[in-house]
Amino acid sequence: MSRLNVIVLAVGGFAIAASLPYAVQAQSGDALAHAEATCVEQGVGPRTIPFEACVGRAARAYDLGAPEAATAEAHTVSDASKACLSNDVEPMTLDYRLCMANEADRLMASRDDGR
Repeated sequence: MSRLNVIVLAVGGFAIAASLPYAVQAQSGDALAHAEATCVEQGVGPRTIPFEACVGRAARAYDLGAPEAATAEAHTVSDASKACLSNDVEPMTLDYRLCMANEADRLMASRDDGR
């Protein structure tokens, strides 16, 4: 193995190891079950990018003891998905994931401002 390959592997390994604590967010089984049901109720179908995002966001809210916030998160993800699809962003792509994240954050911020 060449020296350059070893350096690339080492740097890549450190980058992955450094990002893991930020990527892993454990949720309780009960919160996940409630989150999945809430997402389906809001029209976010399983085995899709929006469903993954919805369950993650709603489960965090359930773990914090905020079921109303979980429903709001699910509704936000549903609206974000519709917005991305209406902008002709292809589902199951990185652009779609980015659009979903940006749109959901924008919608939550605008709803928080409207309180």
